[in-house]
Amino acid sequence: MDNLLRFRPGESAVSIVAKGAAGLVWSAVSYVVRIYLNLLVEPQVNPVKHFPVVTVSHKIILPMSVTLTKFLRAPLMPLGPVVANALAVSTVFLLPGVFGFLVWELKENWRLYRANRPRTLRPVVVGGHGETVPRLLRPGFHSGTVPKLFAKLRRARRGERRAVAKHEAALRHVEEAVRRFVERDFLALAGGALSDVRVSPTRIAVDVRDGERVVELAFEEASGRLMARGPEAFGDLWRMAGADLSATALAERLGTDRYDVSEEGLVVWRDGAEIVYPLSRALDVLRPRGPGPELRADEVFLRPIAWEEWEGRSGGRAPPSARWIRNPVAISASARRSTGSSRPRPPAT
Repeated sequence: MDNLLRFRPGESAVSIVAKGAAGLVWSAVSYVVRIYLNLLVEPQVNPVKHFPVVTVSHKIILPMSVTLTKFLRAPLMPLGPVVANALAVSTVFLLPGVFGFLVWELKENWRLYRANRPRTLRPVVVGGHGETVPRLLRPGFHSGTVPKLFAKLRRARRGERRAVAKHEAALRHVEEAVRRFVERDFLALAGGALSDVRVSPTRIAVDVRDGERVVELAFEEASGRLMARGPEAFGDLWRMAGADLSATALAERLGTDRYDVSEEGLVVWRDGAEIVYPLSRALDVLRPRGPGPELRADEVFLRPIAWEEWEGRSGGRAPPSARWIRNPVAISASARRSTGSSRPRPPAT
């Protein structure tokens, strides 16, 4: 029918008008026919969809069938009692097919989603323009939203004062986006409350409160990489934020907090000597440039977290990161308000 009603070149005006009118009527008829066939009839005759959802739905609707028939028959009475009763009775009889259709579609769509989603946790979109946390902080042509806003704010304060409020509002928008990210992707499972969000050109810090205790979590841009600072129990949050390194894990692995991340790689100071490790996920072993112990790449970089692993920890209960409050790195709510980077400095020579 759709092919017959399709407009073709060279048709007369009468044919075009007739097809337009017939197409308008057919669109309404085909809509109703599709609803009845796809939602009501097909799940009834398809044994895969019928058992057990449609069978159970029939039993649930059976006590209400008379009431539903009267309810559906009333608006159809202008068509005559025979047509109204026929349509109402058939609709109520086929109504359980809707539940079979919904259950089947939701189940199959979920399977399709599971088959096509990434195998591991990927960075979550945080910013209002599709930015992840690394793209908020990392300078670049299509990234670096936060440092660009601070640069514009500094120029506005030196010159066009009317633009100051605009850039401050944009920074507040970033803070609100970070707040939503932490509350939605972490606190919804782990509990607690977000007490503060602080944004600086190279650092985003949040304070998570549970009772009187507060833990500071921070994300820092370190020479193009995202460094996470906070207890190791927050590994799921680090991966969803797109962090590459964990300051706590690095300090534990290196046995010292005297290190930095530079363009050259991971710089560690031991006994007054500087040791440089190349930072590349393509390497299995990170060999220093000069004397020093070798490091395994999987001990330096944050490991990928599989979806199945994350679901196993969070499905039906809070993930291990919810237990952070048992051994928190407590700080006061007013502490560490500095907007500068907290990375350690090399020792004086």
